[in-house]
Amino acid sequence: GQFVTTAGVPTGSKITISNSAPNHPFGGLTWNGTRYLGSWVENFGSPATSVKGRYFDTSGAPIGSEQTLFSATGGGSVPMFAIPIPNGTNYFSIVTRGIPGIDPYDFDAYTEVNIYGKFISP
Repeated sequence: GQFVTTAGVPTGSKITISNSAPNHPFGGLTWNGTRYLGSWVENFGSPATSVKGRYFDTSGAPIGSEQTLFSATGGGSVPMFAIPIPNGTNYFSIVTRGIPGIDPYDFDAYTEVNIYGKFISP
């Protein structure tokens, strides 16, 4: 990640969101008024797919370590993406889960697709 001015110009150094190596599509960032919560899908396309998150302060420095927000279930249902929404203190996250077909990027081939929610406290 990197901060961007209101004119759309990158400013400051790039910020490392995650140091892990697996595939990281579908990232997002939200702000609760005091800290950022970055979230991303990790290991996308595998049975070990999860949604991870990490908090950052106003300068972009990490607060604590990465945490798993959602993980795959025993029935083969994996999280596809999650959207954390702040309420000023905590976050409410909506996650879409489903059982992928042969191509995990073909979202029309997912079966047993459901949406779940969860409160996340910093």
